[in-house]
Amino acid sequence: MSNIEKAKEFISLATDLNTTGFFDVFVEYSQPDNRILSELIVTENLSPSYLSDKLNLSRVNVTNSLNNLENDGLITRAIDPTDRRKVICNITELGKKKITKLTQKATKFLASIFDLLTDEMSDNLVKTLKIIQNHFQK
Repeated sequence: MSNIEKAKEFISLATDLNTTGFFDVFVEYSQPDNRILSELIVTENLSPSYLSDKLNLSRVNVTNSLNNLENDGLITRAIDPTDRRKVICNITELGKKKITKLTQKATKFLASIFDLLTDEMSDNLVKTLKIIQNHFQK
């Protein structure tokens, strides 16, 4: 099978999985919202411009996501005490709880998927995803 044929098969499988709700366990908020929360859970006091640059999101997308997340009580925005011209963002305890709960739910779900595979198959899947991840982090 050529790489083009493999790509078409992959797209078909991913589309089918999506229509079954397979990916729903990973999504509680929009993709930009999830990416921002994931960044804020590991690093405190981030500026909207940093989030925009780091996550490769437009400033408008970041602003809209921050508005939504702040309205939901998942993040806070404040004036940077060291530079009053800047705004800093932090995740709230509620935001941390939501991310932790979502991570636990996704972990249990994926563990049940790995139960369908042999150890070798699941190890190869994880290794393959790491290769893909490394490619896109360059």
